Amino acid sequence: MLPPFENAENHYVLYMKHALIKGLFFIDLKLYYMSVYVLYRSKPRYYNENKCCMYEKWFASDDILRVSISTRGSMMNLISNSPPFLRLYPAHILLVEDNAIIQEVMKAILTEMGMEVDVANDGAEAVQMAVSKQYDAILMDLQMPVMDGYEAARTIREQESGWETPIIAVTAEAIDEVKERVLKAGMNASLSKSFAPLELFNVLQRAMDDSFKQKEDRRASIHAERLAKLLNEFMIEHADTMKWIQYAISKGDLENALFLARTLKNAALSIGAAELTVAIEKLEHTLINHQNPSIALTIATHKLKVVLSSIEMLEARS
Repeated sequence: MLPPFENAENHYVLYMKHALIKGLFFIDLKLYYMSVYVLYRSKPRYYNENKCCMYEKWFASDDILRVSISTRGSMMNLISNSPPFLRLYPAHILLVEDNAIIQEVMKAILTEMGMEVDVANDGAEAVQMAVSKQYDAILMDLQMPVMDGYEAARTIREQESGWETPIIAVTAEAIDEVKERVLKAGMNASLSKSFAPLELFNVLQRAMDDSFKQKEDRRASIHAERLAKLLNEFMIEHADTMKWIQYAISKGDLENALFLARTLKNAALSIGAAELTVAIEKLEHTLINHQNPSIALTIATHKLKVVLSSIEMLEARS
Protein backbone atom coordinates (compact mmCIF):
# COMPACT_ATOMS: atom_id res chain seq x y z
CA MET A 1 0.00 0.00 0.00
CA LEU A 2 1.29 3.47 -0.91
CA PRO A 3 2.02 6.00 1.86
CA PRO A 4 -0.22 9.11 1.96
CA PHE A 5 0.51 12.34 0.05
CA GLU A 6 1.91 15.30 1.96
CA ASN A 7 1.28 18.90 0.93
CA ALA A 8 4.23 21.31 1.12
CA GLU A 9 4.00 24.54 -0.90
CA ASN A 10 1.73 22.89 -3.49
CA HIS A 11 4.07 19.90 -3.73
CA TYR A 12 2.86 16.35 -3.48
CA VAL A 13 5.40 13.85 -2.26
CA LEU A 14 4.91 10.17 -2.96
CA TYR A 15 7.17 7.48 -1.51
CA MET A 16 7.05 4.61 -3.94
CA LYS A 17 8.19 1.04 -3.84
CA HIS A 18 10.96 -0.02 -6.21
CA ALA A 19 8.49 -2.13 -8.20
CA LEU A 20 6.20 0.86 -8.84
CA ILE A 21 8.59 3.69 -9.66
CA LYS A 22 9.15 2.84 -13.31
CA GLY A 23 5.47 2.44 -14.11
CA LEU A 24 4.30 5.55 -12.28
CA PHE A 25 7.21 7.72 -13.29
CA PHE A 26 7.50 6.96 -16.98
CA ILE A 27 3.79 6.98 -17.90
CA ASP A 28 3.72 10.69 -18.70
CA LEU A 29 7.44 11.41 -18.94
CA LYS A 30 7.34 12.48 -22.59
CA LEU A 31 4.33 14.78 -22.12
CA TYR A 32 4.95 16.29 -18.74
CA TYR A 33 8.53 16.86 -17.81
CA MET A 34 9.87 20.34 -18.14
CA SER A 35 12.60 19.79 -15.61
CA VAL A 36 13.81 16.46 -14.33
CA TYR A 37 16.59 16.22 -11.85
CA VAL A 38 18.01 13.56 -9.64
CA LEU A 39 19.09 14.11 -6.05
CA TYR A 40 20.53 11.76 -3.49
CA ARG A 41 19.52 12.66 0.05
CA SER A 42 19.52 10.84 3.38
CA LYS A 43 15.95 12.01 4.15
CA PRO A 44 13.06 13.79 2.36
CA ARG A 45 13.29 17.54 1.77
CA TYR A 46 10.82 19.96 0.22
CA TYR A 47 11.37 22.78 -2.24
CA ASN A 48 9.56 26.01 -3.08
CA GLU A 49 9.94 25.79 -6.86
CA ASN A 50 6.76 25.63 -8.92
CA LYS A 51 6.85 21.91 -9.59
CA CYS A 52 3.74 19.86 -10.18
CA CYS A 53 4.68 16.78 -8.24
CA MET A 54 7.65 15.03 -6.73
CA TYR A 55 8.26 11.31 -6.68
CA GLU A 56 10.63 9.88 -4.10
CA LYS A 57 11.80 6.31 -3.81
CA TRP A 58 13.48 4.81 -0.79
CA PHE A 59 16.51 2.64 -1.51
CA ALA A 60 17.58 -0.16 0.80
CA SER A 61 20.60 1.97 1.70
CA ASP A 62 18.22 4.71 2.93
CA ASP A 63 19.21 6.99 0.03
CA ILE A 64 16.55 8.75 -1.98
CA LEU A 65 16.13 9.26 -5.67
CA ARG A 66 14.07 12.39 -6.14
CA VAL A 67 12.69 13.39 -9.49
CA SER A 68 10.58 16.48 -10.05
CA ILE A 69 8.25 16.76 -13.00
CA SER A 70 6.43 19.84 -14.27
CA THR A 71 3.38 19.90 -16.55
CA ARG A 72 4.40 23.07 -18.41
CA GLY A 73 5.31 21.20 -21.57
CA SER A 74 7.83 18.89 -23.15
CA MET A 75 11.61 19.28 -23.02
CA MET A 76 11.65 20.83 -26.47
CA ASN A 77 9.28 23.57 -25.25
CA LEU A 78 11.67 24.15 -22.38
CA ILE A 79 14.55 25.02 -24.68
CA SER A 80 12.54 26.96 -27.28
CA ASN A 81 13.33 30.26 -25.52
CA SER A 82 16.77 29.21 -24.34
CA PRO A 83 20.18 29.58 -26.00
CA PRO A 84 20.48 27.08 -28.87
CA PHE A 85 22.13 23.79 -28.07
CA LEU A 86 23.33 23.17 -31.59
CA ARG A 87 25.93 20.55 -30.65
CA LEU A 88 23.50 18.42 -28.68
CA TYR A 89 21.44 17.02 -31.51
CA PRO A 90 22.25 14.59 -32.88
CA ALA A 91 25.17 14.10 -30.47
CA HIS A 92 26.28 10.60 -29.43
CA ILE A 93 26.69 10.39 -25.66
CA LEU A 94 28.19 7.66 -23.47
CA LEU A 95 26.43 7.56 -20.09
CA VAL A 96 28.48 5.79 -17.41
CA GLU A 97 26.28 5.00 -14.42
CA ASP A 98 25.81 1.89 -12.28
CA ASN A 99 22.31 2.70 -10.98
CA ALA A 100 19.57 1.43 -13.29
CA ILE A 101 16.99 4.04 -12.28
CA ILE A 102 19.36 6.95 -12.80
CA GLN A 103 20.35 5.43 -16.13
CA GLU A 104 16.75 5.48 -17.31
CA VAL A 105 16.06 9.01 -16.06
CA MET A 106 19.19 10.53 -17.60
CA LYS A 107 18.76 8.59 -20.82
CA ALA A 108 15.20 9.90 -21.11
CA ILE A 109 16.40 13.50 -20.65
CA LEU A 110 19.15 13.12 -23.23
CA THR A 111 17.11 11.30 -25.85
CA GLU A 112 14.32 13.87 -25.53
CA MET A 113 16.85 16.39 -26.85
CA GLY A 114 17.55 14.15 -29.83
CA MET A 115 20.80 12.69 -28.53
CA GLU A 116 21.81 9.09 -29.05
CA VAL A 117 22.82 7.45 -25.77
CA ASP A 118 24.86 4.34 -24.98
CA VAL A 119 25.06 3.15 -21.38
CA ALA A 120 28.02 1.63 -19.53
CA ASN A 121 27.42 0.07 -16.11
CA ASP A 122 30.92 0.67 -14.72
CA GLY A 123 34.24 2.28 -15.55
CA ALA A 124 35.79 -0.80 -17.13
CA GLU A 125 32.86 -1.17 -19.51
CA ALA A 126 33.08 2.54 -20.31
CA VAL A 127 36.75 2.23 -21.28
CA GLN A 128 35.98 -0.62 -23.68
CA MET A 129 33.12 1.31 -25.29
CA ALA A 130 35.08 4.56 -25.55
CA VAL A 131 37.96 2.76 -27.26
CA SER A 132 35.73 0.99 -29.78
CA LYS A 133 33.52 3.97 -30.67
CA GLN A 134 33.98 7.74 -30.92
CA TYR A 135 31.59 9.67 -28.66
CA ASP A 136 30.79 13.38 -28.67
CA ALA A 137 30.83 13.41 -24.86
CA ILE A 138 30.97 11.08 -21.86
CA LEU A 139 28.92 11.55 -18.68
CA MET A 140 30.92 9.79 -15.97
CA ASP A 141 29.69 8.72 -12.55
CA LEU A 142 32.56 8.75 -10.06
CA GLN A 143 31.67 6.05 -7.54
CA MET A 144 31.17 2.70 -9.30
CA PRO A 145 32.15 -0.94 -8.80
CA VAL A 146 34.88 -2.68 -10.82
CA MET A 147 36.48 0.63 -11.90
CA ASP A 148 35.56 4.08 -10.60
CA GLY A 149 35.11 7.18 -12.74
CA TYR A 150 38.53 8.64 -11.97
CA GLU A 151 40.45 5.59 -13.17
CA ALA A 152 38.14 5.18 -16.16
CA ALA A 153 38.74 8.79 -17.24
CA ARG A 154 42.52 8.44 -16.89
CA THR A 155 42.48 5.21 -18.90
CA ILE A 156 40.36 6.75 -21.67
CA ARG A 157 42.70 9.74 -21.86
CA GLU A 158 45.65 7.39 -22.36
CA GLN A 159 44.03 6.00 -25.52
CA GLU A 160 44.75 7.67 -28.85
CA SER A 161 41.04 7.88 -29.64
CA GLY A 162 40.04 9.30 -26.25
CA TRP A 163 42.33 12.25 -25.60
CA GLU A 164 39.92 14.85 -27.02
CA THR A 165 36.50 13.44 -26.02
CA PRO A 166 34.81 15.66 -23.40
CA ILE A 167 34.34 13.80 -20.11
CA ILE A 168 31.95 15.31 -17.57
CA ALA A 169 31.89 14.01 -14.01
CA VAL A 170 28.38 13.50 -12.60
CA THR A 171 28.58 13.11 -8.85
CA ALA A 172 26.46 13.04 -5.70
CA GLU A 173 29.36 14.57 -3.78
CA ALA A 174 29.91 18.29 -3.31
CA ILE A 175 31.47 19.72 -6.48
CA ASP A 176 34.13 21.68 -4.56
CA GLU A 177 35.30 18.48 -2.87
CA VAL A 178 35.91 16.56 -6.09
CA LYS A 179 36.78 19.37 -8.53
CA GLU A 180 40.56 19.04 -8.21
CA ARG A 181 40.54 15.24 -8.47
CA VAL A 182 38.20 15.42 -11.47
CA LEU A 183 40.53 17.77 -13.34
CA LYS A 184 43.62 15.73 -12.45
CA ALA A 185 41.92 12.63 -13.85
CA GLY A 186 41.55 14.42 -17.19
CA MET A 187 37.86 15.27 -17.04
CA ASN A 188 36.61 18.55 -18.47
CA ALA A 189 33.88 19.57 -16.04
CA SER A 190 31.79 18.49 -13.05
CA LEU A 191 28.04 18.30 -12.64
CA SER A 192 26.12 17.59 -9.46
CA LYS A 193 23.49 14.87 -9.56
CA SER A 194 21.07 17.53 -8.38
CA PHE A 195 21.20 19.06 -11.85
CA ALA A 196 18.32 20.65 -13.71
CA PRO A 197 18.16 19.71 -17.42
CA LEU A 198 19.31 23.15 -18.58
CA GLU A 199 22.41 22.80 -16.40
CA LEU A 200 23.17 19.46 -18.03
CA PHE A 201 22.64 20.85 -21.53
CA ASN A 202 24.76 23.94 -20.82
CA VAL A 203 27.65 21.88 -19.45
CA LEU A 204 27.47 19.48 -22.40
CA GLN A 205 27.30 22.34 -24.90
CA ARG A 206 30.31 24.15 -23.38
CA ALA A 207 32.38 20.99 -23.15
CA MET A 208 31.58 19.99 -26.72
CA ASP A 209 32.25 23.54 -27.99
CA ASP A 210 35.65 23.54 -26.30
CA SER A 211 36.42 20.10 -27.70
CA PHE A 212 35.42 21.20 -31.19
CA LYS A 213 37.68 24.26 -30.96
CA GLN A 214 40.57 22.10 -29.76
CA LYS A 215 40.03 19.72 -32.67
CA GLU A 216 39.91 22.61 -35.13
CA ASP A 217 43.08 24.14 -33.66
CA ARG A 218 44.80 20.76 -33.84
CA ARG A 219 43.69 20.23 -37.44
CA ALA A 220 44.88 23.73 -38.35
CA SER A 221 48.22 23.05 -36.67
CA ILE A 222 48.62 19.73 -38.49
CA HIS A 223 47.65 21.37 -41.78
CA ALA A 224 50.18 24.16 -41.22
CA GLU A 225 52.91 21.63 -40.46
CA ARG A 226 52.10 19.60 -43.55
CA LEU A 227 51.99 22.71 -45.72
CA ALA A 228 55.34 23.92 -44.36
CA LYS A 229 56.86 20.51 -45.11
CA LEU A 230 55.38 20.52 -48.61
CA LEU A 231 56.67 24.01 -49.36
CA ASN A 232 60.12 23.12 -48.09
CA GLU A 233 60.20 20.01 -50.28
CA PHE A 234 59.08 22.07 -53.28
CA MET A 235 61.87 24.57 -52.74
CA ILE A 236 64.52 21.86 -52.36
CA GLU A 237 63.39 19.77 -55.33
CA HIS A 238 62.45 22.48 -57.83
CA ALA A 239 64.69 25.47 -57.15
CA ASP A 240 66.78 24.59 -60.23
CA THR A 241 64.12 22.91 -62.38
CA MET A 242 63.84 25.82 -64.85
CA LYS A 243 67.60 25.72 -65.38
CA TRP A 244 67.36 22.01 -66.22
CA ILE A 245 64.46 22.68 -68.60
CA GLN A 246 66.52 25.36 -70.38
CA TYR A 247 69.48 22.98 -70.57
CA ALA A 248 67.32 20.19 -72.06
CA ILE A 249 65.89 22.60 -74.65
CA SER A 250 69.37 23.82 -75.59
CA LYS A 251 70.40 20.20 -76.19
CA GLY A 252 67.29 19.54 -78.28
CA ASP A 253 65.97 17.07 -75.70
CA LEU A 254 62.33 18.22 -75.84
CA GLU A 255 61.03 14.98 -74.34
CA ASN A 256 63.02 15.52 -71.14
CA ALA A 257 62.13 19.22 -71.12
CA LEU A 258 58.42 18.32 -71.27
CA PHE A 259 58.85 15.74 -68.50
CA LEU A 260 60.53 18.32 -66.24
CA ALA A 261 57.90 20.94 -67.08
CA ARG A 262 55.02 18.57 -66.23
CA THR A 263 56.71 17.55 -62.99
CA LEU A 264 57.09 21.21 -62.01
CA LYS A 265 53.49 21.94 -63.00
CA ASN A 266 52.13 19.14 -60.79
CA ALA A 267 54.26 20.33 -57.87
CA ALA A 268 53.02 23.90 -58.40
CA LEU A 269 49.43 22.64 -58.36
CA SER A 270 50.05 20.77 -55.10
CA ILE A 271 51.07 23.96 -53.28
CA GLY A 272 48.47 26.18 -54.95
CA ALA A 273 50.88 28.23 -57.08
CA ALA A 274 48.30 29.10 -59.72
CA GLU A 275 50.29 31.67 -61.72
CA LEU A 276 53.31 29.38 -61.93
CA THR A 277 51.04 26.54 -63.06
CA VAL A 278 49.61 28.66 -65.89
CA ALA A 279 53.10 29.77 -66.95
CA ILE A 280 54.33 26.15 -67.13
CA GLU A 281 51.24 25.13 -69.14
CA LYS A 282 52.08 27.84 -71.71
CA LEU A 283 55.66 26.58 -71.82
CA GLU A 284 54.37 23.05 -72.42
CA HIS A 285 52.20 24.32 -75.25
CA THR A 286 55.15 25.96 -77.00
CA LEU A 287 57.30 22.84 -76.63
CA ILE A 288 54.57 20.52 -77.93
CA ASN A 289 53.93 22.77 -80.93
CA HIS A 290 57.66 23.30 -81.57
CA GLN A 291 57.35 27.06 -81.12
CA ASN A 292 60.02 29.43 -79.83
CA PRO A 293 59.97 28.91 -76.05
CA SER A 294 62.02 31.98 -75.08
CA ILE A 295 59.17 34.16 -73.82
CA ALA A 296 57.43 31.26 -72.07
CA LEU A 297 60.74 30.29 -70.42
CA THR A 298 61.31 33.82 -69.18
CA ILE A 299 57.82 34.11 -67.71
CA ALA A 300 57.95 30.67 -66.10
CA THR A 301 61.39 31.36 -64.62
CA HIS A 302 60.14 34.64 -63.14
CA LYS A 303 57.03 32.99 -61.65
CA LEU A 304 59.14 30.26 -60.08
CA LYS A 305 61.43 32.88 -58.49
CA VAL A 306 58.37 34.63 -57.03
CA VAL A 307 57.11 31.36 -55.52
CA LEU A 308 60.52 30.49 -54.06
CA SER A 309 60.88 33.98 -52.58
CA SER A 310 57.43 33.70 -50.99
CA ILE A 311 58.34 30.34 -49.43
CA GLU A 312 61.54 31.80 -48.00
CA MET A 313 59.60 34.70 -46.49
CA LEU A 314 57.12 32.30 -44.87
CA GLU A 315 59.91 30.20 -43.40
CA ALA A 316 61.61 33.35 -42.05
CA ARG A 317 58.38 34.39 -40.27
CA SER A 318 57.90 30.99 -38.70
